[in-house]
Amino acid sequence: MTSYQKIAIVGAGVAGVTAAASLRQEGYKGDITLLSNQRDYPYDLPPLSKTVISSGTSVEQIMLQPSEFYRSNNVNLLLDWEVAEIDPIALQLRARSGERISADAIIIATGGRPIEPSIEVRNGASYYRLKSYSDAIKLRQMAKSSNTGLIVGAGLIGCEVAASLRQCGCDVTLVDASKAPMERVFPAHIRKHLTSRHQAEGVQFKFEKRLLGLDFSTACFEDGTNIEADFILMAVGSRPNIELAESSGIEVFNGVSVNDSFQTNYQNVYCIGDTANIQGVGRQEHWTSAQAQGMAVAHSILTGQRYVPRTSWVWSDQYDLRVEAAGNLGEVEQFHTRSGESTLIEFGTKQGQVVFASGISSTKEMRLFHRIIEADLVLDTAELTDASRNIRELIKENKVV
Repeated sequence: MTSYQKIAIVGAGVAGVTAAASLRQEGYKGDITLLSNQRDYPYDLPPLSKTVISSGTSVEQIMLQPSEFYRSNNVNLLLDWEVAEIDPIALQLRARSGERISADAIIIATGGRPIEPSIEVRNGASYYRLKSYSDAIKLRQMAKSSNTGLIVGAGLIGCEVAASLRQCGCDVTLVDASKAPMERVFPAHIRKHLTSRHQAEGVQFKFEKRLLGLDFSTACFEDGTNIEADFILMAVGSRPNIELAESSGIEVFNGVSVNDSFQTNYQNVYCIGDTANIQGVGRQEHWTSAQAQGMAVAHSILTGQRYVPRTSWVWSDQYDLRVEAAGNLGEVEQFHTRSGESTLIEFGTKQGQVVFASGISSTKEMRLFHRIIEADLVLDTAELTDASRNIRELIKENKVV
């Protein structure tokens, strides 16, 4: 068991809240302080681009834990407590107000934030970002009161917001510098299917356009195109919040550098979630990875067991479609398609082994593909592409349990 009597967690997103919950679940009896720079109880971020905009879901409905969880589990949750400085030697946290907290171990879980584009903004032009519940509500209000919205960035968040805005009745134009939407997340057939659905819902796509600046209500692009809209959302990616760690002398490189126990260059200071760059793994910027790391850091602190990364899992809800992906898209050498009556899966192989899969309305089959990837199983691709073949039976035949 750990000798830590007091653990402070900086950041109350899914990684930080999961770490606090997991410490208690694994029997930790010491003090836990969870620090949030938000005024609301910790809430989940994925619904912001989906049901909060499309349906007005309340912040209470998307809380990561019920408010009574913190009291009943003796977690000292401090809201609106922004950490200005970490002393990694004395193991102290200083708030902007000057208040200080001491601990035996510190877990950094500061997450990421939307990238601010380097563009010229003239004549009172402004744009929205999506980083909080209040941002999502503002977008919903704009969609309800405006005719046209422009989204710059056709990644996962941009496409989810586009679907949500259309469900509010707002006309949407989605612009990106790439040649297709969601290129980093989903393969070609899945993207094509999603693009067709967006277009059927009335979304206009404009690709290979680089934004130069904003002039009042007009977006100006490198090719001379100008697009006017009632409001503009920037969704051009995210970056890790490393400034607090970096200014405190903690080693950073494309995130906060940690080993496979999540320790930084100071052994009693840990980092998890979007901010952590794990040795031999890299940064994992997905909700499921943040949750897994929250559980893993608690287990590592209490048992000394090192982190073994699981196969990544990503999902997206757009209109009535559930889209999922598992594995590493970048490793794929060859793609294959499994198409059923109401399902579509595109999976990728490397030297005959399934290393990636993505599906639309195929949750049950996708969970089986996830098992195949985790087991490093080599199956006959002809059988996997045959929608009449039962994937579970194929797994059983190859003795995967």
